Amino acid sequence: MTRILMLILVGCSLWAAPTVSILTTDNRLLEGQLSARKIKVEVAGKSMELALEKVLSIHSGAALTPPEQARVAKAIPVILGADRKARDLAVEEVSNIGLAAMTPLLLAYK
Repeated sequence: MTRILMLILVGCSLWAAPTVSILTTDNRLLEGQLSARKIKVEVAGKSMELALEKVLSIHSGAALTPPEQARVAKAIPVILGADRKARDLAVEEVSNIGLAAMTPLLLAYK
């Protein structure tokens, strides 16, 4: 009986919609159930579909928003500082912004 119940639970979890975390351009963090199973993209002129469970991250290529710019500007001196705990927190803050934060960070290291 335990094995049957376990198989049912595993089967149900395979059908469950994945939970996603989305950071919007107005700096809102949304978390919810994803209803789509695939994403359609065009690569080198060819259309293709990717299963969303295979996608790790999507970046829109948008520039930093003013609130994100302020967060990065505040974090850079802390990241370059000597206080390890503060530096780790600042790195986490900028990492949460994502790929768009890399350019200002790289420029700060020059």
